[in-house]
Amino acid sequence: MNVDTRSAVTDAAETTAMAQELSLQEALLYATQLHRNNQLEGAETLYQRILEAAPGQPDALHFLGLIRFQRGRPEEGVAFILQAIEQLPGHADFHNNLGNIRTSIGQLVEGRDSYLRAIALEPQRADFHNNLGVLYRADGDLDKAEAEYLQAVELDPQHFRAYNNLGMLCAARKDIKAAVQYYCKSITLMPHHPDGHKLLGMAYYSIGQIEE
Repeated sequence: MNVDTRSAVTDAAETTAMAQELSLQEALLYATQLHRNNQLEGAETLYQRILEAAPGQPDALHFLGLIRFQRGRPEEGVAFILQAIEQLPGHADFHNNLGNIRTSIGQLVEGRDSYLRAIALEPQRADFHNNLGVLYRADGDLDKAEAEYLQAVELDPQHFRAYNNLGMLCAARKDIKAAVQYYCKSITLMPHHPDGHKLLGMAYYSIGQIEE
């Protein structure tokens, strides 16, 4: 394939025609741009064209799996990402995203295994530890969840989502004072993101501080 990216693509048929003119790497780059812009139909079509030209291309398999998940077909998403892992087993992000999908559909054991594999490959990634913490909390193991969240903020002190998760964990333990502190830390780090403000408001409401 050879690629020309001079015009924007918003239609799947137009995307297919353009794919005929793109190199493999250019096509993959363009497909991921469409994906980031939430143009899922065009991105999916281009990923499929890439796989027709290069069967087993791991990035295309991985991103196609994510799109299938985003479009409400998580089992297909798992299958595509497993194929990507077969081609490139040492890519930590593949295992992390497989864990995300598996966790979202209640496959907690499999999701945990995927996150642990991602962490084994890249132990310094704060987002991997945060995701594993979310799984542990969903499974009811608050102590393990807390340990992973704390590991996430130790690795990345700017990880506002981990602070929000620590706050929710404290709220679940009825320690609202600690929850408020974590939410305030999250807001300090990311003042324009809505999650910290929403969670802080819920915490104040739960202890009757309606005005706050």
